[in-house]
Amino acid sequence: MKIRFARLGLAAVLLTGLAPSLRAGHGLRFVSPADDSDRGWEQQSLPIGCGHFGANVFGNVTNERVQVTHNALHNVDPQNPKKANLTDALEIRLRTDHRAVTNYVRGLDFASAVAWVEYAADGVRYRREFFANYPSRVLVMRLTASEKGRLSFVLEPVAPFLRKGRRTAERTVQDGVVGVYQELSDFAIRFDAELKVLTDGRVSSDGLVVSEATEATVIVAFASNYRLSPKVFAEPDFRRKLEPIDPRPEARQILAAAAAKGFVSLREEHVRDYAALFGRVEIDLGGNAADAKVPTDELLARYRRGERSRHLEETYVQYGRYLLIASSRPGTLPANLQGVWNCHEY
Repeated sequence: MKIRFARLGLAAVLLTGLAPSLRAGHGLRFVSPADDSDRGWEQQSLPIGCGHFGANVFGNVTNERVQVTHNALHNVDPQNPKKANLTDALEIRLRTDHRAVTNYVRGLDFASAVAWVEYAADGVRYRREFFANYPSRVLVMRLTASEKGRLSFVLEPVAPFLRKGRRTAERTVQDGVVGVYQELSDFAIRFDAELKVLTDGRVSSDGLVVSEATEATVIVAFASNYRLSPKVFAEPDFRRKLEPIDPRPEARQILAAAAAKGFVSLREEHVRDYAALFGRVEIDLGGNAADAKVPTDELLARYRRGERSRHLEETYVQYGRYLLIASSRPGTLPANLQGVWNCHEY
């Protein structure tokens, strides 16, 4: 067994976009989408995160689901007031009309912290990339087509688990930016998500329909009235722990700054920041490089049958490191047992 602590040169990251573990093929790989269910979320979706928030990517072709959890959003079970937990913050759907799909594959690269989906439809190769950029505090979704003008989709952000008097939402459109503002009576939380599409195609006036494009980038910024302070812990009334701050100006400022950078700079910034942590350690248990091309669920099934895979064991170690980095970074809350992912109401 070899575990090596390495210093990854910044030039190597920027020139190749690769860290040592990516060359070794460590990551997750599947040849079918995750089930659009709680089980699919828990066992099959691809988690990304940057400490401030996390997201789970399902990889569905016609109805992609990106479920977002934010560390500021907690909810209280009215049937059990002592039960409070992170709650599903936002559901983002990307809808297409791609039905006859071939060569489907999706995965998660541990070294770059980028989730991806690839498939072919009607002779066109489509690719999606998803990452949570910590320095810029944004979720980035990139969609491309191999042929000019063949990319079209509908963007639909939805606030989940709305309840009159307890959780409300308002969707707005202003200057091509879609906003989803929410208020949760428990803890008096105010939360805002702002979405913007950058594309070479056409965008509808409401910012939700993209057509005749070759590439498109959806940038999502978040903000809330949560502030880590002594009052959060000392105030006994949980509805008075937070100040009634409007988070929308902050979210729009974060979005505008990220949009000005563009996709290429955002991706380079993300990989540079993340690889500086993840690229410090390599692990070599003698894994077979060919296993990197085998779907992860198939490797797991073989392992349960007694077919040991050193590559899978290496992947397991690196997955733990990946999840911890995605769960907590400086300036965010510390990691807990479930990280920064939760699709449930409580």
